[in-house]
Amino acid sequence: MMSKNNVIPITENQLRLYLSRETEGVRLSEIESHFACSRRQRTQLKETLAALMESGTVEMLKGGRYRWASRVLPKASPAGIPALEGELRLTHSGNGFVMIEKALQDVFISR
Repeated sequence: MMSKNNVIPITENQLRLYLSRETEGVRLSEIESHFACSRRQRTQLKETLAALMESGTVEMLKGGRYRWASRVLPKASPAGIPALEGELRLTHSGNGFVMIEKALQDVFISR
């Protein structure tokens, strides 16, 4: 049995899945309701959202609505071309996909 002091945190992945589907953004109260947040989880959620906003991963829209950033852009390389970092997965046909952790879509690489 879990004590009242234990708080199960809402993870970044859970927020990403929820917020990336909500293109118009959602209010903090809607996020709290969706995850059935306890009082302690609300504090943790606000801290997580603040950190994600600071990193540019989550953006705040007019009216105090949150949404996953439209695109998480990688930093540009010295040549001005975005440098992508992620896990490369190859298919049997020789094509590949770069799985980028904070991007909404994978990058396709043809053979």
